[in-house]
Amino acid sequence: MWLKDSFIELKGRERAKTIFDTGTFKEILGPYDYAESPHLEIQGVVPESDDGVIIARGKINSQYALVISIEGIFLNGGIGEVSGAKFSGALNLALEENKKGNRIIPIIMFDSGEVRLQEVNYGLMAVSEIQSSIIKLRKYVPVIGIIAGNRGNCGSLAVTAALCSRLIMTRHGKYFMNEPSDTEEKVGKKEFNFKDKRFIWSVGGGNERYVQGFCDYLVEDDIDRIKSTVLEAMSCDGEENLRSRNQAYYLSKIWEKYCENGKVNGEKLKNPSARGRIWFEKLAGRTGTDAVNDSVLSNKVVLGGIEMYILSVVPNLKNVFKNARNGEFGLYEGLTIAERLNDLMKKDEGKSRNEKTPILAVVDITGQAYGYEEEIMGEFQSCACAVDAYATAREKGHPVIALIVGKAVSSGFLSHGCQANRILAFDDPEVFIHLMNKECFSKALKKGVEYVDKIAERVPGISYDIKSCEKIGLVSTVIRGVNADEPSDEDMKKVEGIIVENVKDIRESSSTDLCAGIKNEKIKGKRGNSLEIIEKLEKEWKSNQ
Repeated sequence: MWLKDSFIELKGRERAKTIFDTGTFKEILGPYDYAESPHLEIQGVVPESDDGVIIARGKINSQYALVISIEGIFLNGGIGEVSGAKFSGALNLALEENKKGNRIIPIIMFDSGEVRLQEVNYGLMAVSEIQSSIIKLRKYVPVIGIIAGNRGNCGSLAVTAALCSRLIMTRHGKYFMNEPSDTEEKVGKKEFNFKDKRFIWSVGGGNERYVQGFCDYLVEDDIDRIKSTVLEAMSCDGEENLRSRNQAYYLSKIWEKYCENGKVNGEKLKNPSARGRIWFEKLAGRTGTDAVNDSVLSNKVVLGGIEMYILSVVPNLKNVFKNARNGEFGLYEGLTIAERLNDLMKKDEGKSRNEKTPILAVVDITGQAYGYEEEIMGEFQSCACAVDAYATAREKGHPVIALIVGKAVSSGFLSHGCQANRILAFDDPEVFIHLMNKECFSKALKKGVEYVDKIAERVPGISYDIKSCEKIGLVSTVIRGVNADEPSDEDMKKVEGIIVENVKDIRESSSTDLCAGIKNEKIKGKRGNSLEIIEKLEKEWKSNQ
């Protein structure tokens, strides 16, 4: 047996250094550049001078590489505005280099939880752009992810890892859609006991994820073994055998295991919102679907003389996955949306930009689903398939618009709506974008509801007021004066007109920009902190060439 040098025991910066050839490590926006979050001290949290994300360039076996390493010790590795701008900005700089023919391979070292609680919507915006950048980069080079150990990977960055061309894990790594403790809280100890370590490792440990096919390499916790595996992964095609485009395979596995023999019980829905169905039927008409499919509604319809494809995820008592019956975004929902969008793209292949069918995502999502089935079957991969499909459609010239009619929560929203060119939302008390409802959020912060409302006046990224989302650039248009529950003919005329106007604007601009993208011309004035980080990043990038 050889004497191992542990990779897991290293902190984020040391992990990045060890992967590069000796003497080639060059950090960009390091700790002495003081790229701190401006939103933490206000909330009584001491900031870090690198905001918990390390960006470095160097060589691996003489090949140029970019390493993005997350420091899991700082705020559980959560992504905020500054760390997110560093992360997405570095990927975009690597993308530009590859477009010029300068091959540089991105390697992401995950050690993270969800987006940062103290900066919720800034984090959601950043993660949506990170995911979009990974999808664009894969056309040129492989994007390599590493889940080694310590915190492991979960939440929105679990979906992000599922987009990587190749994923490396150690047996000490953990890979979950949701934090195990959160899953137990949602579904109960009988279904998911997070204190049962043997059970937890049997669901989301490195060995299990490798056997399940959710990672490509299982390696020992040894620096040299990890580096040699990274080198092997660097030689692959960035778009070869992508899990996030293999929705047909995952759907067949779900059908085989659950749907063919699935039993539907008679439990009642738990106060589900009906808005997703109301607005789908108002815009697209009723559509006949079977008992399994009717949690995902889709139809083509003509609005303002333009044929559009409309999708909505709705509550469904007959869903074979009991934890996705109340409007959650679950295994089936992500894969079904991906399959339908890919079918649409195939039909529109070869059409000009102005002939590509616009896509309208009607959003009323209570979040991703929590449960044993969701974890064992890899819900993060289902979400990644949906993210990939929406982002690819947008890049191919399909105008993608999200219409938020109710809740837009966490990774459910990232998977259904957040990859749009334009995000529209009703000015309504029941409409919000966030990680969770306000009561749960205040509990997670260990503060009262009154505190959340008060601090949101100074940190709009944690506000539940949809107008704050418009203020920071997450929402492009807030639609006022519409009855979201019982829309009148006048309301419908108004909403349809705004949708059509946005489709025309997207087509005329020839832009495939992400609505929440930092460099989207329409929101530049709303993302000052992010833009400042990007400018510093670009300056240092050029000086280090």
